[in-house]
Parts: sequence; structure tokens; C-alpha cells
Amino acid sequence: MALHLTPELLERSYDLLRATPPFKRWRLPPGDEVEFHVTRSPARAGDCEGYGDIPVVRLSAALHATLPAVLMTMAHEMCHLYLARAHPDDRAHHGWRFRRAAKLVCRHHTFDEKAF
Repeated sequence: MALHLTPELLERSYDLLRATPPFKRWRLPPGDEVEFHVTRSPARAGDCEGYGDIPVVRLSAALHATLPAVLMTMAHEMCHLYLARAHPDDRAHHGWRFRRAAKLVCRHHTFDEKAF
């Protein structure tokens, strides 16, 4: 049985991760200050628009059948949100700052860096 992805589940996943290292040091907004959307994209697992007043995080239901997959993609998008807020002029999507943050997240959460 596949996981039924909802905006509420995304918000709770975000808040769970936000309470753990390294996210808890990153001063990310609480989940109720972020918009969460579920897409059906077969090509894009997730994306984040973190530069505006209200950040938007989207994950694809088509590509997330398990909770571990949701948590890993959410953590990935949270790295983007952190960098959008901490370094707003750096638009390198997966540049050195992202890779450094991703490595830290993967170490804390035992995510596979190559899949992250």
C-alpha cells in the first residue's frame, strides 16, 4: 500500500525534521508558516521556493510511496530553504554551499548522499 501524501503529512514531516540536527540550528520557519503542496509530477521529486515571504515546498505523490522517501526529499528541500534564507544572493542550485549542508544532513540522518 502506497503512502497517501497530503499537505498535512508534509507539514508534520517538515516539523519533525526541523526539531532535529542540523535543522534545529538553522532557524527555519515553523511548518505553519510554510505552504505545502502535493504534486503528481513523474519527473520532479520536490522543489522549494524559499525566497518570498511565505516559503513553498512541493513534493510529488507519484515519486513518494514511503515515509523514508518523503523524509529524505523534505530534508533536501529544507536545505534549499535554509540556503535561500541564509544566502539569498547565491542562486547556485546544488553548489558548494548546498553540498556542504547536504553532507551534514546526510551524516545526521543516515541518508545516502548520492541519492540525496
